[in-house]
Amino acid sequence: PWQRAASELAPQTGIILGLSSGLSQAQTFMVNSTPIIGDDGKCRGVLASFGDVSELERNKTELSRMLGKLKKSRSEIKRQNEKLEILAMRDPLTGCLNRRTFMEAFETLWTSAKRHGHSLSCVMVDIDHFKSVNDQHGHGVGDLLLQKVASLLISALRDGDQVCRYGGEEFCFLLPHLDIEHAREAAERYRRLIESTKFNELHVTVSLGVSALDWGAKDPKELLEQADKGLYVAKRGGRNRVVTWNEVPSDFAMSES
Repeated sequence: PWQRAASELAPQTGIILGLSSGLSQAQTFMVNSTPIIGDDGKCRGVLASFGDVSELERNKTELSRMLGKLKKSRSEIKRQNEKLEILAMRDPLTGCLNRRTFMEAFETLWTSAKRHGHSLSCVMVDIDHFKSVNDQHGHGVGDLLLQKVASLLISALRDGDQVCRYGGEEFCFLLPHLDIEHAREAAERYRRLIESTKFNELHVTVSLGVSALDWGAKDPKELLEQADKGLYVAKRGGRNRVVTWNEVPSDFAMSES
């Protein structure tokens, strides 16, 4: 800085310089340099001052290190919180929404559909003969089957669709903006997808029940019940099929399900 001050005829202030002198810690100085100019305008010399800021720089370095650790710690805490949030919302085996989170989403989608006048469909899905899989092959194989079926169902989702593990081997879909005909088409795609997928030596199928706002359900619970009745009729009718609410016999009693 004193050389620049002499060559540029201008003060150089606040310049940080380090000095390594074989000591355990290098020294740090803040240097100010001011040219001494004669009457002829030429530099006659430079006045340089050195302020020892070694401790300050060490403190800054330590603070920077601590801030880096704090930032890393905050990122880790955020990551762990996000992980806990996912665990609180998802079924740990299948990765689908758990029932509590699903019902909260159902209320939101129901309110939106009613307010804006768009459709909302519900699909209940049940793995056929799942108990026999557990009995013949063990619960480990049953768990793997649940995971595989869930993975296939999740892969079939559109943005905005919701799927949960409703209980045991049952899954439930919410399909916003789909009327009953399009919801039935979607359910049929799910059925064919499961039927055409190999699960080692197992031949797996699903039964599905479908309902929609089209048929005047008064609340989410009633819409679920309509889809559940369709599922029941599908299983009673031979399984591996889709049954919509309007195909449920008029004398159907809920006590039968």
